[in-house]
Amino acid sequence: MFGGRLLLLEHTGRRSDRSRYAVLEAVSRPSRDRVVIASGFGAQARWFRNLVADPHCHVSISTHFEVPAPARVLSPEETAVVLDDYRRIHPGAYRKLGRIVEEATA
Repeated sequence: MFGGRLLLLEHTGRRSDRSRYAVLEAVSRPSRDRVVIASGFGAQARWFRNLVADPHCHVSISTHFEVPAPARVLSPEETAVVLDDYRRIHPGAYRKLGRIVEEATA
């Protein structure tokens, strides 16, 4: 329905050690087995803080369910490239969300 742009992220709560879930947009899919997501609330988002504490997670996207995945935070240079690509590919969405994402990612 969304062409693989939305994913379900299963991660572990850093305090509770319980499974937590977040539905997020894949802002980039550089390869078949790699997905880039962005935090609209920056490093304050709970799912983001949970992944920093424990990068082991599971991703369900398109027809792939509960795929084990390691998470990592992009470098500022990598972030700039991903956001530039997103701005070019999804100009309407970026007009609505870009300011918030840029403030959150500095």
